Amino acid sequence: MKYQGKYLFLHNKWRKNWELPGGIIEPGENAQQCVIRELFEETNLNIDSVEFKGLMKFRLQPSFHGAERT
Repeated sequence: MKYQGKYLFLHNKWRKNWELPGGIIEPGENAQQCVIRELFEETNLNIDSVEFKGLMKFRLQPSFHGAERT
């Protein structure tokens, strides 16, 4: 695959830093559907499928979604 071993980061112009695309799984959506939708919303890239590579654990600061969470 052409992009194997590559990572996609987005520049957040409000926070002025680089971050991974991401989001929250919506009701009735599975993880794969969420990834495809979020990638489109954040990059305008339309993909058909994704492949699970592993998990990442991180701590999110308080936001409009609620208190700090892991």
